[in-house]
Parts: sequence; C-alpha cells; structure tokens
Amino acid sequence: MALLRTLIVVLGASGGVAPASAGCANARWTDAYSQERCHLSGDEAVVQCLSKSGDQCGMRMESTFNSGIGLHGMGIKAAPGPGVVTTFYLSNNGGLYDKSCSSPWVELDYEIMGNQVGPESKIWTNMFTGTCQEHWQWITVPFDVSAGYHTYAFNITHDTVSWVVDGVAYRTESIADHSDVSGSASSSSFREFVSVWGKSSSEPGEGIPEFQNALGKLDHSTHAFPLSAGFKRDVAQVGAPSPGEGASQPTTCSSGAAPWQSCRDSKCCTEGYTCFEKDAHYAQCRDSCTPGVHEDDHPGHKTPWNCAVLSPAPGSAMPPAPSPAAPAPAPAPAPAVDPTACSNGAGLWESCQHSKCCAGGSTCYEKSANYAQCRPSCTPGIHDDDEPEYQTPWSCRVLTPGGRRLGLQFLV
Repeated sequence: MALLRTLIVVLGASGGVAPASAGCANARWTDAYSQERCHLSGDEAVVQCLSKSGDQCGMRMESTFNSGIGLHGMGIKAAPGPGVVTTFYLSNNGGLYDKSCSSPWVELDYEIMGNQVGPESKIWTNMFTGTCQEHWQWITVPFDVSAGYHTYAFNITHDTVSWVVDGVAYRTESIADHSDVSGSASSSSFREFVSVWGKSSSEPGEGIPEFQNALGKLDHSTHAFPLSAGFKRDVAQVGAPSPGEGASQPTTCSSGAAPWQSCRDSKCCTEGYTCFEKDAHYAQCRDSCTPGVHEDDHPGHKTPWNCAVLSPAPGSAMPPAPSPAAPAPAPAPAPAVDPTACSNGAGLWESCQHSKCCAGGSTCYEKSANYAQCRPSCTPGIHDDDEPEYQTPWSCRVLTPGGRRLGLQFLV
C-alpha cells in the first residue's frame, strides 16, 4: 500500500490563547490566505473561525509538494454546526473554485459540513472535470464526524479514484472517460489543500443549490465562537488511523435486499449492489445512482434522489431487516449464461433493439417487434410509467445474447 500522508485535523468549539505570532507555514505547507487566523501550538497549526461572519471564519493551507497516483489523506475531527465546512481536496487549479466557469480544472473533494453531523454523518464528495462539470455524491459514515478522529483519503490509480474513510472505500469512480483526471494523476499535477470556511445569511451562497441547502448558515449556529481547528501536518501512516483515533472496525453485512428492492431499514444489499437513499423515506439497492430526478421513476414519485450511500462499510455487521422488504416485480427469466460476453452495450433506458446488448448491469428487454430497452427489470404487460401514447404491452423477452450483461452475469 502506498504511503499515506495523513494530516490530522482537530476542529472544536474552543477559544484558546492568543498566539504570539501569526502564520503556520513550514517547508511543506504554505498559508494561502488569512494567516492571521492560524498560529502554531506545539506540533499543531491552530486555525480560528472568529465569529458568525464568513469573512472572519477560517483560512486555507496549500502543500508545497505535488500529488498524483497513490493514497493521500488526512485525519479529521470536524466542526459541528450550520454554516461551517472542513475541507480536504486535491486540485490542479491552485485550490480555486472558478465561479465564472471560464477555464477547465480538475478537483477531488471532501466537504465536511458541520450541519450534517450526527450518529451517522453525511459527507459531500465531489469530482470536478472539464469546465465546471461536477460529479457529486453524498456518502454516509456510521459515526459522528465531530466526535473523534477519522482518516479521509483519496486512493488514485490509473483507472479509478476512491474516497476512502478509515480504510474503507465509500465511493469509487472510473476515470477512464476523464482524460483530464487521469492525466493530472499520472503527471502528479495536484496540490493538496485543507481549509475551514463558513457562510452567514447575509453573504452570497457558495456552490450549486444542493450544496447551499445542505450547508446552513453560521448565524444559525448554537455553538460557542470562536471555533478552533488544529492541523497536525507531518503525521505519516499506512492505512487507517491507529487504535484510539476512532477508526471503525470492519465486519460483514449479514443479509441484504435484492437489486431494486427497498433497503431503507436494512441498509444492506446483495453483493455488487449499494443501498442508495432517495430521501428520508425511501432507499433502494442499485448498481449506481445519479443525484436528481430519475426519469424512470413512476410519474407520481418523480422527486429528487440525494444518492447518499447507506450501505455499511464493507465488512461491517448489520442486523437483519426488521421486516422483509416488499418484493420487486419479477423480471423475465434470463437464459443460461453463454461464455461469450457482450463486447459493447447501450446505457440504462436506451434502445437496444439492434445491438441487443446493455452496459452497466442492465438487460435488453423486448417490448414489441419494433422496440427493446436496457432496463434493470421487466414485468410483462402495460407499464403505467410509459407515455400515454406508448402504453402498449411489453413482452419482456430477454434479447441480451447468451443471457449476459456487459461485464456482469445475471443474478438468477
């Protein structure tokens, strides 16, 4: 395993003694701005959020070294309360968020919002590609991010980026189609950044609406100010934090819902599927999830998915669901597996009438002699979610050759 450069971050609600001198720069880290809010105390760089005004909250540091392929991380104890964010990110753009969207850049983010802490905490992860193209996703960790130390890392390979917390990958993205990401990684073009910042009601919002709505405002915080953040910048580890630093203990999911079934209660899915949250009332076992409204949802239920990952960390023990999940519509049976897999395939919900091949774990089901579609499942008959003019019966005959999906065998 690559050497994990770990930055221990301590955030809390304490004042502290006024520093003799300001600034926390050393050979490996520079103060990007507001050095007067950072001072050294022993082996810690202590940052303050002075008040409920964003222009008095936090500062940013930038590494003097470059990063690329490998494992890069830090330990964090995050600040609770609305309006404050603890960040750890890699960027090839000097750590800047280009609000004008005038130039392309690559960035990998952890944005730990104090407004989302609790016994289970939600963390905003993001990958910027191209020009302002965001690939964001919530992950849910089974602990209070403000109650103890946990290690947050990026594991970058030539093909993927993983967001790893306490040694467990909660999110993995392919970068095969993102040459800007793979190129920056291969050339070690990233710098590492850590910051604390905040926003009040009187200040313009930062980021897309989903981010702003989740962040909250500093002036709604009930925590005492100033808030303090301490950074231990030269701790080297391999893997997760040492005992006593709050690392979660890996175990295994004892049971799981089938693909496309509800997992709101069990938070557990059969192998190869993840429990993604739609909202506070529903979650489903899926192979992937894109935040926002899903066109395949029933017309009466087309509300946004937040796509927070509810599945336990790989290996974590979960009790069986208190009651069995409602059965999903029975899909058409798949033919026996053929040793020859599809070489390419259409995407989910796309036409596969001619190719008869689907990517991403879906199956090519026939509606009629004139149409077939890549779907997760299919129930013969009329589908109420079809447009009125197209509400004719589905035969649900499987057209996928050899009963195989691209790269994945059917679960039968």
